[in-house]
Amino acid sequence: MNKKNLVPAGASRRAVGVAILTCLGCGFTMINKTNAEDMKIGLSEKDYLGPLPTVLSATRLSQPLPEAPAAITVVDRDMIRASGARELADVFRLVPGFQVGYVSGHWQTVTYHGLADTYSKRMQVLVDGRSVYTPAFGGVQWSDLPLALDDIDRIEVIRGPNMASYGANAVQGVINIITRHAAQDSGTQVKAMGGSKGVREGYLRHGGAMGNLDYRFTLGHRQDDGFDNRNDSKRVSLATLRTDYRATPNDTLMLQLGLNEGPRGMGEPATPDNPTPTDNEHGRRINSNYQQIRWQHSKGSDEEISLQFFHNYHKSSESWLTPGLPILGGAQLPMDASVTAQRYDLELQHNFAPSNQWRFVWGASTRLDQVTSPGYLGTQQALSHRLYRLFANGEWRITPAWLLNAGAMMEKNDITGVDLAPRLALNHLINANHALRASLSKAMRTPVIFEDRADTKITSGSLLNHLYLGNRDLLPETIVSRELGYLGTFPQAHLSMDARFFHDRISLLIDTSLVPYPADNVGDRKTRQFMNGDTATVTGAETQIKYRPRKGTQLIFSYAYMDMDSGDQRIKYSRTAPVNSLSLLAMHDFGYRVQGSLGYYYADQVYYIDLPKKNIAAEMQRLDLRLAHLFKRGEIAVVAQNVLGDYQEYRRQNGFDTRWYATLTLSLQ
Repeated sequence: MNKKNLVPAGASRRAVGVAILTCLGCGFTMINKTNAEDMKIGLSEKDYLGPLPTVLSATRLSQPLPEAPAAITVVDRDMIRASGARELADVFRLVPGFQVGYVSGHWQTVTYHGLADTYSKRMQVLVDGRSVYTPAFGGVQWSDLPLALDDIDRIEVIRGPNMASYGANAVQGVINIITRHAAQDSGTQVKAMGGSKGVREGYLRHGGAMGNLDYRFTLGHRQDDGFDNRNDSKRVSLATLRTDYRATPNDTLMLQLGLNEGPRGMGEPATPDNPTPTDNEHGRRINSNYQQIRWQHSKGSDEEISLQFFHNYHKSSESWLTPGLPILGGAQLPMDASVTAQRYDLELQHNFAPSNQWRFVWGASTRLDQVTSPGYLGTQQALSHRLYRLFANGEWRITPAWLLNAGAMMEKNDITGVDLAPRLALNHLINANHALRASLSKAMRTPVIFEDRADTKITSGSLLNHLYLGNRDLLPETIVSRELGYLGTFPQAHLSMDARFFHDRISLLIDTSLVPYPADNVGDRKTRQFMNGDTATVTGAETQIKYRPRKGTQLIFSYAYMDMDSGDQRIKYSRTAPVNSLSLLAMHDFGYRVQGSLGYYYADQVYYIDLPKKNIAAEMQRLDLRLAHLFKRGEIAVVAQNVLGDYQEYRRQNGFDTRWYATLTLSLQ
């Protein structure tokens, strides 16, 4: 069994303690100064703790949080704004058990409970029900999403497997990003941002109505220079359109379009110590767009039918010349890492409630993925992957205090055949303020097209190197998850709490193993082929506590403890999850239209799978500050990120130093 230090050592532990106490001290100082005033004006418990949110993502049925069969964190607009995040990926630092790493200035990886690499292939991510999981390599390319932070209404994060509702790849969790209804954004808004590291951003948003049609469009441009001493700048131009049309009292039609395009810096720059790097500096051009349409028909308060179609398109154009290669007499070799991926998805869903005790949702979908990449797949042709799904979830209210949730999804795909994922959960509503949950679920991760069909070679008239080889016999990774949960509110203490205890076992993990070159009789040359292999077990606990001592003040604290155990046959999986990680977000309204917030984040050291074994990301602690002044038609804000000094993001070359930026937002009527 592989073990790690359970707590950070020495000065690091002291630094964490000092930072937490400082943050809490600031919060309680603000609280003490204002509690007397609150008592004078007679604020009630409802002013401190409103009703727990209703969520849609766990079962595709609308449910209050205590009745959901899974642990769910809701990140709302206020939390996103208060965090001061520029990148969507940074928002997930607020979720218990999540890890965020910057592979480069324009590439972030987001994972839950470890097993992290560049792509983080075990997380399903949806935007308004549209999967943005990339079919070529898996994971999500966060900077390439046609999405503006200010268009997000809330994010529902399911902490744990949920294939029963959303299919393969929902192995470790599901992120469902829900954008605002077009009717919520009427008028015109402009936003400008500038700061260190070449940060320049500008947005124009306009919304209105024409009869029964509400619309919103957003235009934006983002750019920055990335990390020091790296060629990883980005220039992003984006445009989105959302329309919501009420055709009849019972029928609505939602249409969304989006585009994200621009250059990204790639390759390592030359330095005095490394004048001829392995990869020359070069560029990557991104073109990412989507189209989505959803029709919803209500047949009363207890029944609804919806039909959705979407198309995702992502093209990454990247080619360059290597430095002069001695094996070729100093000649340069052309390289091509371009990838074009498309996804077409059609889904039907039916929700109904035959009685007060029973509610059901069922549906079916079909999907076609197509990937073209001569450099990675060894063919000029587009490789296809087809998938068919049938899913059902049911809720049985046994008594007012006991609730049973059961669901399953059956998938048939071209790579692994037929997979079945069930889930069973029992919720006990102790009273209006406290609930318990026990659940058992199974989920699978289907190999992505690269793992299945890779044929990555370097040639110059003859074969120079064979880098990766796919495996048509791969089995899906499988997770069995057991969970106990508690959700409680304490009105007298102005506090709510979410706790989760988990035991997850993931088997048949897919990694690479060295094998002889296929059909190669020269020497003992080897290539990396994808194989099923190790098993990893993660056991632990996590919690999120929200404390609202007065109107205008809120503290949100998250903590996760994870013990990862694995045989570590080819990969040191046991070191891929930080043993301890935490976050603290404090928000306060100072009056006089001034608002302030701070975010503190800590994580133990972590190993990313696709990096050299010695390249372990050191423990991370970071403190972000935000101060904003609101005026009649807008807001001006200043954000300082990482005021504690440099720390390491993902790998040693990525030093995240102190950064700042300012934003000006104006509403034009």
